[in-house]
Amino acid sequence: MAGTIIADFIRTDASQLSLQVGNTTFATINAMGLLSNTGTTIIAANGVISGAGTIAKTALPSGSILQVVNANLASFFSTTSTIPLDDTIPQITEGAEILTCAITPTSATSKLYITAVFNTTASIVALSTIALFQDSTVNALVSSWGTTSSGNSPPPAMTINYSMTSGTTSSTTFRVRGGMNSAGTFQINGGSGARYLGGSLISSITITEIAA
Repeated sequence: MAGTIIADFIRTDASQLSLQVGNTTFATINAMGLLSNTGTTIIAANGVISGAGTIAKTALPSGSILQVVNANLASFFSTTSTIPLDDTIPQITEGAEILTCAITPTSATSKLYITAVFNTTASIVALSTIALFQDSTVNALVSSWGTTSSGNSPPPAMTINYSMTSGTTSSTTFRVRGGMNSAGTFQINGGSGARYLGGSLISSITITEIAA
């Protein structure tokens, strides 16, 4: 299907093709085929779109990644606060807050894909829970559980994968809280009361915003 250019005046000379409306030249295509707008290159020789021609995030098609934010914890963390093992949603008053990550969504209709990975151990063998919260909302959005091994015998990392509609274009903070279901010390990035692996053992939250 052929395209249509509507302009009051189109001028060519030895160096460029100009598209003019009234007395205003609003775009030129030079001898190299590069499109410019009032002196600002829109499409560069390497194909990069820049300047006045930058594509707005809101104009990107569905499935496009709009932004990625991340928060890491490399230090040792421990708590004796508990999260009960019962048929109730974990509360923001239960366990202890381990790590937070904030994002300002581009669109209220975009999707947020949230991944959390936490390296855990415990002073006793117990069932432990990590739970994801948003801002000050009392109920957890999603939880994950696993058996934490005592001392120097860490289990596989505990993970959360969760997808939701952003619902806002204001800054929003996601929080991961954790704790065991019985008395003892719940530990992140270490064991026996100390950090392991010199800070290379990292727990994290990653939030990817995807255009709807």
